[in-house]
Amino acid sequence: MTGWVADFPTPSSIFSALRCQTGDVPSCDPGLERAFTRIVALQAANPARADADWTALDRQVVDRALVVPLFNPRGYMFVSDRVRNFQSHPVYGTLLEQIRVR
Repeated sequence: MTGWVADFPTPSSIFSALRCQTGDVPSCDPGLERAFTRIVALQAANPARADADWTALDRQVVDRALVVPLFNPRGYMFVSDRVRNFQSHPVYGTLLEQIRVR
């Protein structure tokens, strides 16, 4: 049993831990490796198609039970009614420079 958290919320960051080059992947699959490489190359040229391909790759990984996700972390922010323009970034968290307080 092992785990990881993506350092940036993108499919390539999440799936990079399953690549054959990682070294500690229990079941390296060259087919998935080729798909990963192809989708990364496609991302810049056709993001919509790449998103659909990431979804298909995710389904393949889950169906083969190469990875069994246990949970997806969530964060909650509670703010006062006086707070205006609250914004939260998926990587940097609360954007303090954007907050206004009445």
